[in-house]
Amino acid sequence: MKKILFLCRDRLTTNRAGDTIQIEQTKQALERLNVEVDLMTTSQAEKPGAFVGRFYDGIHLFNLIPVEETWRQARIADRLGIPFALSTIYWNIEEYLQKGGERSASAKIWWRQAQTIRRLLADSAQILLPNSLAEKELLLTDFGEDLAWKMHIVPNAVDLTLSENSPERFRTQFGVKRQFVLSVGRIVRRKNQLALIRALQSTNLQLVLIGPVNDADYYRECQAEASDKVRFIPELSSQMLASAYAAARVHALVSWYDTPGLVSLEAALMQCHIVTTDRGPTREYFGDDAFYCAPDSPESIKNAVLNAWKASANDQLRDKVIKNYSWQNSAAATLKAYDHFEKAGVKTRLLEEG
Repeated sequence: MKKILFLCRDRLTTNRAGDTIQIEQTKQALERLNVEVDLMTTSQAEKPGAFVGRFYDGIHLFNLIPVEETWRQARIADRLGIPFALSTIYWNIEEYLQKGGERSASAKIWWRQAQTIRRLLADSAQILLPNSLAEKELLLTDFGEDLAWKMHIVPNAVDLTLSENSPERFRTQFGVKRQFVLSVGRIVRRKNQLALIRALQSTNLQLVLIGPVNDADYYRECQAEASDKVRFIPELSSQMLASAYAAARVHALVSWYDTPGLVSLEAALMQCHIVTTDRGPTREYFGDDAFYCAPDSPESIKNAVLNAWKASANDQLRDKVIKNYSWQNSAAATLKAYDHFEKAGVKTRLLEEG
């Protein structure tokens, strides 16, 4: 039996995001495949004696974009002499920094300087796990073709049991009687809810935004632009959220980038018509069964939503999600990649600080 440590960010459960769902669901699915998985946060792992009496075949890290904490985790793995896998969850955010609202000079400097650290992390990992071929190719472009040998694509996934939910629970609790456009995600500039609100102002469509507020200033901007046809609802349980998907006609995720957006997969499972950003690997997942928009174009967003709204029912995307994007499939691909821990030998060491 393999024993793996998931080493995760400190705010994994208090600031829930897509990586939280990926980590929780992958852990459960791996355990069903007879893999023993422990979960530890960065701060827990840095405490003296945290690993006394523990042994792991490998350590699994997540996320190359907020790289500072991932770097700390990699150094822990390095000190222990345990090889690590890295689910990269990566996209190059240069365009977002230029156009998407995070335009401060310090943000741009941080991104460019941190690319050096990201390259060191990619070098030091025994296994790299991008979520798509597009992400793999971008990693090779940004950090070097010599990384190809260690890459194993593990697609993102969805909890198939969500499909058992009906729309009535959401409609009853929130009094939403007619069909609507739904957008699920943290209220942050990257998710681009303000552009969605503006794009739909001239339509008669009701818009429901569900998710926690991670950027209070941005939330206030969204509220200031929202008409009475726009409703904000805080984060919901997975079952209530599934009921919301079932009640909606269209789900719109118009982010500056997503890889590809777990909520889009969930919404597709619940037979929403899907509007998604044309950035990132979205076409690889959804093909011709979604409606694509440019995040920097309100007209593009509006047209995609209206086209999705008018579209007839189509089970093809739902069937594709069920067949290809279950957490059990993703866990099986992850477990196959873990076989490379046994081939680690002398792994590349991280550079010393200073």
